[in-house]
Amino acid sequence: MGGSKPDTCPVIKIDCSSDKSCCGPTYTFTANITGGRVDRNPTYNWSVSCGKITKGQGTSSIGVEALCEKGKPITATVEVGNVIPDGCRTYS
Repeated sequence: MGGSKPDTCPVIKIDCSSDKSCCGPTYTFTANITGGRVDRNPTYNWSVSCGKITKGQGTSSIGVEALCEKGKPITATVEVGNVIPDGCRTYS
């Protein structure tokens, strides 16, 4: 019956790569979104637990310089906006 596909709640996955097999000192984190409001462009707001974002804030992929104490993992968190339909669950 034609028409556009209805919006679905998005799934957001974050992938990580580094210049030394995920042992740092620099990392790239990328958010991959499937579903959501397909008629809108997503917004991205990144934060990291113990590092410095060196490039990409506001985009789907960031570069991070790890500044963690030895053995402490680095965590990247992204807040995605403008693509989540009403009624979808959000996490924090």
